[in-house]
Amino acid sequence: MNIDTIMSTHRHDSKLQHSLYVLCYSSYLSSFQVSLHALDNPTIVANYYTLLGKDESLALKVVARLGYYSVTNVLFQSIILRRLFLRQPTIPVGRNCSCSTAPLIDVEGRHFTTGCGLRGVRQSTSRAITQSLAYIIHYSHATCTFEDRHVLRAVDENEGLRPDLTVFNAPNYNAPLLVDISVVQSFPGSKNPSAPLPRKPPDFYSTLSLQHRTSHSAYNDKVNKYQRACNTNGVSFLPFIMESNGFIHPTSKLFLEDLAKQASFFRHIPWSNLLQFFLSILSVSLQSALSRAIITHTSCLNPPPPLLAILSDADISTVHLFS
Repeated sequence: MNIDTIMSTHRHDSKLQHSLYVLCYSSYLSSFQVSLHALDNPTIVANYYTLLGKDESLALKVVARLGYYSVTNVLFQSIILRRLFLRQPTIPVGRNCSCSTAPLIDVEGRHFTTGCGLRGVRQSTSRAITQSLAYIIHYSHATCTFEDRHVLRAVDENEGLRPDLTVFNAPNYNAPLLVDISVVQSFPGSKNPSAPLPRKPPDFYSTLSLQHRTSHSAYNDKVNKYQRACNTNGVSFLPFIMESNGFIHPTSKLFLEDLAKQASFFRHIPWSNLLQFFLSILSVSLQSALSRAIITHTSCLNPPPPLLAILSDADISTVHLFS
């Protein structure tokens, strides 16, 4: 299509510049997607197509020095590199992890964010999301408690399940609402990144549907784990599932929308603005926690150098004696 054809077709458009930009963008996007598939790298293809969406990149759209969006320079650098699927400079090449399966560590950090169970980083990530969600709940004029050990023991006092949050006065729920939080990798392979991805049809990720997302299977796993005990004890249950790229399971996102509408009633702020506020808080919290997980792991891979001078016990006791 030449410029004369474009001008004759779009000359009556009210926003000619916007129309031309859309044409150029579509052309470049099509050529990029063709080159992406030509790479024959399923991991890069999976990363690209699971990132597509409005909510996944909110952490990079907010002012990173403002209030709840504050992150350090080191974390922000790591967040950008993970977003672009580039190498994390703190991860050495060709090292194996010390976790149970001893996989080869990927330089993009997928294994360290959700695949490695060492050093409590997965629990720290879940805790960060739990605290952010608790703030959102209180902001919306609901109340919640953390890890209530007794809410599911009305019938069986030996019940060991405990949800991350127990929410009272949750919108559209008459009974206490139990919320359990999970963060999963956006596509499989974080436990052993060097292993090939499960064989999928060529258009699997480019036409990704909800039932094939990792958050969908995690959502069903949570329901299967908690629903019987919740029904027995007369309480409601909601899994809150986020993928490592920021995608939120639609049912979990609908809960945020209901909270935004309840907060709007009390605070007289448009609920759509509040929903963006809530999503931004969760996005920044998630991406900061995942990058912090990478830094925690790599700090153990690269211990500080030994002391240049060897100190005896007598030297140390003398220094402390006169300090």
